[in-house]
Amino acid sequence: MRINQIFEQDDPVFIKHQRVLNKIARECAIFLCESQKLPVFKVLPSSYDDIQKVKVRKQSQQTKFIQTFNEAFESEAHDLRQRAVFTNSQIVEYTDGDLFYVFPKNGYKFMYCTEVTHSTNDYQQVFDSLFDQFDDEKAEQMIHDLLKFTYTQENLLEGIQKEVEVIFYNIPYYYAARVDTFEYDDLLTDIVQLGDN
Repeated sequence: MRINQIFEQDDPVFIKHQRVLNKIARECAIFLCESQKLPVFKVLPSSYDDIQKVKVRKQSQQTKFIQTFNEAFESEAHDLRQRAVFTNSQIVEYTDGDLFYVFPKNGYKFMYCTEVTHSTNDYQQVFDSLFDQFDDEKAEQMIHDLLKFTYTQENLLEGIQKEVEVIFYNIPYYYAARVDTFEYDDLLTDIVQLGDN
């Protein structure tokens, strides 16, 4: 449903969304161009507004896997795993929260692996297996190398089209719009129209 069809005239809710959509048009233009307007998704708390700015907050969880992941990409970003936005380019199953479209702010960096749809799940079994078979230092080095050489930072569109997990980082915030509230194509039409004004 088009946002301008949902809210008419000077409705304060429309004005609120119009302001955020204007910001998305300006602040997320690079993503809209590089993704060729294909969506990426993230599950967020149900308490979030239908459209809102979301701060990227450092996650406090620290496991051996997270530590190894961070070390593999230390040259890219400090504590990448805890400071990044993990998205999927396909609709994922979820039980908690709601599914949102994600619009990363201009200046983002990204990475993805063409074989990974959920890095925690996909790598945890490999991670555990290597730690069972090898001493900690060797297992860590193998995981480090596996991560470093299987992720790419080129061609965002390819990552989205392959329906894999795409990691966005180097941004203080992003915008999110609830999937159940908005059709993506209609939402983009509104963003583009507001951006052209």
